[in-house]
Amino acid sequence: ENENGMESSAISQIRILDLPACIEALQAHEEIEFNLKLRDPLEEFLPEGSWRGTSGEYIIRIGKSSSAEVGHDSQLPTLNSNIGAFSRIWLGVRSASSIALTDDVDGPTELLKRLDMIT
Repeated sequence: ENENGMESSAISQIRILDLPACIEALQAHEEIEFNLKLRDPLEEFLPEGSWRGTSGEYIIRIGKSSSAEVGHDSQLPTLNSNIGAFSRIWLGVRSASSIALTDDVDGPTELLKRLDMIT
C-alpha cells in the first residue's frame, strides 16, 4: 500500500582516472588538507601489467595551489571513499555531506562540511 521505489540509469560514467592531475586542476580560496583512502573496484578486473586504477592512500591539499601525493599523514583527518563517489565530490555534482549519506564515503563531519564549502 505504501510502496516506494526509485529507478535510474545512465549511458555514461564519469570517473577520475588520474587523481593527481584532477586535484591539481582545483583551486579554492580556502585551504584544506586531508588523507584520502581511495578504493577502485575496477582494479580487480584489470590485467597484470596494465594501468591499475586509482586505489591507494593519498594526501590531498586543496587551495590556491592543489596537489595529491601518495602517502598518509597521521595529523590529518581521513576521508574513505570509492572512486565513483569521490569523482562526484570532485565534480561538485552534490555536496560531500549528501554523498556520504547515500554512497560509499565516510569521514569526520567537520571534514565533510569543509569539503561542502569548497567543492
